[in-house]
Amino acid sequence: MIRSRPCVDWRRLDPMAVGGVEIGVYSVPCLAMRSLARPRPAFSLSLSNPRRLGGLSWLVLVGSSVMACAPVQDPAGRSSRARGGDDPVSATPPRPAAPPQPADVTAVAPAEPADSKPSPPAMQADSMPPTTAFATKLYHEISRAPGNLAFSPFSISAALAMTYAGATDETQAEFERTVWEGLPASTVHDAYGRALKTLTRGEDAPVTLRVANRLFAQRGFPLAAPYVALTRTTYGAPVGSLDFAAHAEPARREINEWVADQTQRRIEELLAAGSVHAATRVVLVNALYFKGDWAAPFDAKKTKTAPFTTGAGKAVSVAMMHDERKAAWYRDETVAVLELPYAGDSVVMNIALPREGRSLAAVEASLSAANIKAWTSGLSPVRVDLQLPRFRLDPGQSTPLRAPLERMGLRRAFDPQRAQFGGITPSEPLWIDDVIHQTFIEVNEEGTEAAAATAVTMRVYAMVETHPFHVNRPFLFMIRDKSSDQILFLGRVDDPSPR
Repeated sequence: MIRSRPCVDWRRLDPMAVGGVEIGVYSVPCLAMRSLARPRPAFSLSLSNPRRLGGLSWLVLVGSSVMACAPVQDPAGRSSRARGGDDPVSATPPRPAAPPQPADVTAVAPAEPADSKPSPPAMQADSMPPTTAFATKLYHEISRAPGNLAFSPFSISAALAMTYAGATDETQAEFERTVWEGLPASTVHDAYGRALKTLTRGEDAPVTLRVANRLFAQRGFPLAAPYVALTRTTYGAPVGSLDFAAHAEPARREINEWVADQTQRRIEELLAAGSVHAATRVVLVNALYFKGDWAAPFDAKKTKTAPFTTGAGKAVSVAMMHDERKAAWYRDETVAVLELPYAGDSVVMNIALPREGRSLAAVEASLSAANIKAWTSGLSPVRVDLQLPRFRLDPGQSTPLRAPLERMGLRRAFDPQRAQFGGITPSEPLWIDDVIHQTFIEVNEEGTEAAAATAVTMRVYAMVETHPFHVNRPFLFMIRDKSSDQILFLGRVDDPSPR
C-alpha cells in the first residue's frame, strides 16, 4: 500500500484537458521534493496465475506517501519549489498537454523532457534472465520457516519492475542492485516487454498462459504521463480510478472482485480487511494465470497410496502417481532433476529431488542462478520409473513480502522518509507500504483441474536401463517457460498429504 501525508501549501496551476478530461497540475513547494529527479516512466502490471498443475499467483503493491512535506522558506521569505526557488507560474513557460489518455485515467501530470542517453546493451541471449538470481535470493529469504512453499518469481519481479520504473536516485539504485543484478531500467523494461509477448498464448495454444494487468489509482491523483504510457505500451496495464480517500473498504472489495474474476474465483481475498487506507494512492495488481495438461498424462488407475517422509521425519500416506517413460534428467552427487513437459513442450516442470542420503536443506543451500542453469542445460534423455505424489499448495491467505525484500537490500522504497518515486507522480512523495503475494498450485494426473487431457503417443524403448525417480521425500519444483527461460513458479513440497 501507499499511504500519503500530503505536502502543505499545494499550489494549483492552470487545469489542463487530457483526452477530454480536465486534470489539475500542482506545484509542491517542499524541500523534500528537491531530491527527486525527473519523473521516469513507471508502470503497473497485474498478472493472474495458474490453476491445477498450474498456479494462481497474485501480487499487489500499494504505495502511500507518508513523507512529511512542509513549505520551506528561503532567505527572502518565499516558498521554495521542488526544483528551484522561482515561482512556477511566473517563471516556467506552460508545457504542451500530455498525449491523450483513456477516460479512466482521471489525472495525468505532463511529461518531463526525456533525458538523452545512449541505450544500454541488451542482455546476452545465452544468459539466465536476471529474475532467476532474484528468484533464488528471494527463495532463501522466504523459505526459512519449515513446510510447503510456493511463489511466482515472475509475478513478483514484474510488479517490482513497474515500480522500479518510477523510482529515482538512490531508491532506483537499490532496485537495480537488489532485483536486476545491476541492469539499468531501460534494459529491464525492454526484457519484460519481450517476455510478456513471448508468454502470451493464443486461444488455440496447447496451454493457457496469460497476463492480466491493472493499476488502481486514487481518483483525481495526478500520475506522470510517461508512467501511464509505459504501463500501457510495455506492460499492457490499464489504469482505473477508485476513491480510497473516502471509500477505502469498497475500493478494497472492488480490487478483490477483479482479482477473483481473473483467477476464476481461486483467489477471492487478496487484500485483507484494513490493508487499504484513506491515504492509499496507488494499488498495483499483478496476476499470472497458467493452466496446462501434461504432454504425457499419468494413468489414474496406476495411482496408489504410498508413504512419503516429510522434512520432520514423519511418514504420511499420499496418492502416488506412477509411470515409466522417457524423460530428460540431470544428476550430480547432491540432486537429481527431472523435467516434465506440458502439452506443446513450451512450458515444463522441473523437479529437484535430493539424492539418497542427502537432505533437501543441502539442495536448497545450493540453489542459485548458476546451478539452475547447470541443471536445465545438463538435462539428457533417459528412461525413468517415475513416482510423483499428487499435491495441492493453497495457503488460503496472502503473504507479505516487505520483510524479506528489506533483508535482500530493498530498504529505501519502504521508508517514508527516504523513498524516491518522483517518476510516478510529481505531486506527493510516495513510498511502498507492502508487497502482497498469493499463490495456488495443484498437480494431478492430467496436469490441470480441467477435465480435458492431451493424449500423447509414446514410443516404447526396449533394452534400455530404467532409472528410478521416486519422489517419496521433500523436493523442490519449478514451472518454467522454456522460450523465455522465465521461472513462473518456484516452490518446495515438504508434505503433499491432503489437508
